[in-house]
Amino acid sequence: MQGNTSAIDTLVSIDFGNTQTITTTITSDNGTFSVTFIASTQPYGTTIITAEGCLATGVYFIKPKLILHPLFGPQGTEVRVEGVGMRD
Repeated sequence: MQGNTSAIDTLVSIDFGNTQTITTTITSDNGTFSVTFIASTQPYGTTIITAEGCLATGVYFIKPKLILHPLFGPQGTEVRVEGVGMRD
C-alpha cells in the first residue's frame, strides 16, 4: 500500500478488513509512505483497507479458495476439502 499526506514523520496504522492494525509505518520527509503486508483471512468479497494517520481508504477483493488434502492419490483415497475466504 502507498499513500501520502501533508504530515511528515507521522505514524500510519493500516487496518485490513476485520484485522485492526495489520501493520504500521512512518511517513517520510515528504509525507509519503509505502508498506507491504500479508493479507489476513477475510470473508469473500470486497475488503476495506484504511490508513489511519492520513485518513485514506482503499479496497481489496478476496477470492474464495478450496484446499484439498491430499492433492492426489489412488482411487479410494479419503480427501479433506477446506474452504477459505467464504462469506459467513
